[in-house]
Amino acid sequence: MQNKSRLFATDFNAYLLAQAKNGRFPRKCLEAGRANYLHSGGPRTLDAFLAAGSHYLSVADRLRKATLFHRHSLVDEGIFNEFQLIMCRNVLIYFNADVQRKVLELFAHSLHRDGFLVLGPQDGIGQVARAAGFVPYAKSQHIYRLNDGGEHV
Repeated sequence: MQNKSRLFATDFNAYLLAQAKNGRFPRKCLEAGRANYLHSGGPRTLDAFLAAGSHYLSVADRLRKATLFHRHSLVDEGIFNEFQLIMCRNVLIYFNADVQRKVLELFAHSLHRDGFLVLGPQDGIGQVARAAGFVPYAKSQHIYRLNDGGEHV
């Protein structure tokens, strides 16, 4: 499946994108990363996706090659692809209601009709998501689909 999938990692901050593209993380972050991976429901171990180094951990080459990094502003730029999955966790909380609505409308136009939108639990914008055409897919999981994709609550 991995050979058929591409990840698009976006941010408006070029420095953070360069750091992510580098794929190297301090070894001191490993334990917290492992805990986050397990908490999110990871079926294996985080270590399966990492290559060990002396002071740093590197994301496995197979994952880095499947990831495309692009500078993109949710606020100022439009659609640039059609996606099966959009994950935007705990970003929208920093925007006012008008910008949240604009971003969710962008997501609605960027998401494949059978795709999923995952928002962060801190975003708390269920009503705004519904107004943009999304319906909850799973109760209390912050997972949405487009209204015409069918509600599965």
